[in-house]
Amino acid sequence: MKFMKLILQKLISMSLKNDKINSLYEKVKGNFGYYCFCTLVVMYLYGIVINSFCGATNIFYTGVNEKTFSMNPFVCIGAVFTPEGLGVLVFIAIMYILISGKWTYLITGVKITKDERNFFVSSEGTHGTSGWMTKDEQKKILLSDTADKLPTPILCKMKGNDSGNGYLGLRTDSGLNKHILIYGATGAGKSRGFVKPYILKMVQMKNSGQNPQSMIIVDPKAELFEQYSEFLRDNGYVVKALNLLDMENSDGWNCIGETQGDVDMVQSVAEIIIRNTSEDGQKADFWDKAEGNLLIALILYVQSMRDPITNELLPLHERSLGTIYKILSSESAKSLDMKFQRLPLDHPARGPYGIFKQAASNLWGNVFIGLGSRMNVFQNKLVDKITKYHEIDLELPGKEPCAYFCIISAQDTAYEFLSSLFFSMLFKKLSDYARKHGDERGRLPVEVNFVMDEFCNVGKLLDFKKTISVVRGYGINCQIVVQSIAQLSDRYPVKEWEEIVGNCDTQLVLGCNDMMTSEYISKRCGNVTIQLTNSMAPQTPLFSPITREVTGYRETKSNNQRPLMYPEEILQMDNKECLLLLRGQKPLKGLKIIPDELSSYKELKYTRVSEYVPGWHEIEEQQKKKTTTVHYNFVYDEPEDDDEPIPVKEEKPKQKDIPKASQKPQQIILDFAEDEIVGAETDEYKETDINNIFD
Repeated sequence: MKFMKLILQKLISMSLKNDKINSLYEKVKGNFGYYCFCTLVVMYLYGIVINSFCGATNIFYTGVNEKTFSMNPFVCIGAVFTPEGLGVLVFIAIMYILISGKWTYLITGVKITKDERNFFVSSEGTHGTSGWMTKDEQKKILLSDTADKLPTPILCKMKGNDSGNGYLGLRTDSGLNKHILIYGATGAGKSRGFVKPYILKMVQMKNSGQNPQSMIIVDPKAELFEQYSEFLRDNGYVVKALNLLDMENSDGWNCIGETQGDVDMVQSVAEIIIRNTSEDGQKADFWDKAEGNLLIALILYVQSMRDPITNELLPLHERSLGTIYKILSSESAKSLDMKFQRLPLDHPARGPYGIFKQAASNLWGNVFIGLGSRMNVFQNKLVDKITKYHEIDLELPGKEPCAYFCIISAQDTAYEFLSSLFFSMLFKKLSDYARKHGDERGRLPVEVNFVMDEFCNVGKLLDFKKTISVVRGYGINCQIVVQSIAQLSDRYPVKEWEEIVGNCDTQLVLGCNDMMTSEYISKRCGNVTIQLTNSMAPQTPLFSPITREVTGYRETKSNNQRPLMYPEEILQMDNKECLLLLRGQKPLKGLKIIPDELSSYKELKYTRVSEYVPGWHEIEEQQKKKTTTVHYNFVYDEPEDDDEPIPVKEEKPKQKDIPKASQKPQQIILDFAEDEIVGAETDEYKETDINNIFD
């Protein structure tokens, strides 16, 4: 009686669980008529069996010749509710509970489930409460639908779901941030299994009427640009490329223009250049600090360079990082010091230059050489050109849908400081724009996603651990793709990498080859309580001359601890599988996705990066046709006869005397190349004898 009472209490408590009722309701409500029909059919068939059994019993005991088989649906369905019908149902239920082991759960509340790896997991939780995410838990945090209909980026797809609607994405009301950290060893499918489907899904979301989002994409081999640039442009995105692999096909980006009037950003630029051109792990010493102050002073000086005639700022393409390298390579420390001495006392460059001058004068040359060595990449004319012209607006992705590609080399580290500068300044400019011009919540009008494949090859970003923790509030999300924890910790050592990982609420493991990553993921998955069964059977020889008392068969069960996944199990994961780790949730083992599974994959148009012609090419061609920058105009008469002397009429220009003209002058503009104009900011330039220019 007590046993039946316990079972009844458990059944009542189970029936009161809202999640079970809700899940059953969600399953049935769409096909209520179908399920009702199936239930009646089962009851009818079961009633036929019960009715025949009862009829046969009556005949056996009474000897009355009665019909034992009836097809009448009312009679058959009614037989289900007879004592015999209900008794058989109870018997079947009890046998199922006993055979399946459900009785232990009903009595003790401890659920025992068998893992696919052939061990039993106990819900008792004495040694760990981790486990795989259940379907009910998935519904609370994840959306499930077909690849094209899912309204959020696809993370993975469910195992064992062949219906086509098992693609999973994060719910918008999940409370988790959109930062994603993806681990994948070489060949694990980082680009194919995440980056490419992510780009396609973003375009689908935009075309389905959702708020469009911009993408800043790291492209290690120009593969993504060649496959997706035309597709993105056709779908209304502004496409730009900072190509550090094939610079002839790169849009121009002048960081001097981005820092105009912002001393704080100038300091950040100098720090990024110094950090990314120093040896790994090297601490800042005297030389780094001296070179940093000199670089800050030179950037502020170049920012303010003016035309000596019009007193207007020089065109931006004449004020670039390449200009700084030319100053370092052509000016002596003494001549540069004279230029800085002529600057107004309130000029922003005088402060950092004054700190640089605190060093002994005999060390200035060494500082010049050190800084020049850091910037020797500007000897490359293409590097000078793409950092001279300014075609990439860093604030535009926050205003309208943009797709910016940063094409980097995975082998050559010489240009890492340029990619690091690009991303660090993007974060800064977009955050400032959101703060000043965002919506009422301080978010960008257009959300921006940084899809950073091969993140560790971008270069070390300035204060990235702080950046990733605050940009979420501005509508900026980071999708960070790394090969391993070891690679990330090498680029961001000590505890910095842990802060970056801790700011990503979603982690996707596509596969790994190193123990550091596998051990970290194993600990991240947690421990489970497993049930061990120990059995002992008597081992007595069949024909033993010695008789002794032998204990009988014994079986004991105990709980023990086990990692949900051992490191070696993570290393041996099937190449089609992945692990999805969400903050506050149990791990989920799913399947990787490929871009072919989205219908928009068929719309891709392949184009070669070598066919991309940036706008600065046209400017270069125009400058070749002219002899270039105009600083002086000379007006002459053209005589009617070659032998006739030129009559001269004196005119008074604003700055200097110029040759005189006749009453019918024809104006001829003589333009001098930039290389012929020396000391544009100094008195030496103003005192140049014009007649010497013609010699």
